[in-house]
Amino acid sequence: MPRQIFIDYIDESGSIALVKIRLESAENYFISYNSLVLDIDGEWKLINNLAVVESK
Repeated sequence: MPRQIFIDYIDESGSIALVKIRLESAENYFISYNSLVLDIDGEWKLINNLAVVESK
């Protein structure tokens, strides 16, 4: 099985956002929760990444 990536959800509120990303492989799920902030140039900047690996 080739690895696949999914964006499970995006929760945006003004200039902050939380994104849950899941990478699926044959044996595991790699789950990443990302916190982002919108800078003054209008670009999203990653400020935190909390990741976990789960077995299938």
